Amino acid sequence: MQDRALKEISDEFGHDFGDAALRHVSNILREVADRDGMVLGRVGGEEFALLLTNFPDADALMLAQILRMNIAERPVERHGMKMTITILCRE
Repeated sequence: MQDRALKEISDEFGHDFGDAALRHVSNILREVADRDGMVLGRVGGEEFALLLTNFPDADALMLAQILRMNIAERPVERHGMKMTITILCRE
């Protein structure tokens, strides 16, 4: 399957599946980022931001990799469809 942005998933598979994918990613981000010194927010559309206070760069990079792996290893499922989601991490 080709890579698609969350908006493209909504456009191609319907808003119900796109919303489920967005909630799925959001829930995983909240599970991992539920610690002191972390603030998670939705920037808009399909973008999220994680503000880390008092985190060394190496720990932040490790957390980004943990988030990527958690999301990639847990496909979203809705109405008999299953799709693996991947994310990009930016500084």
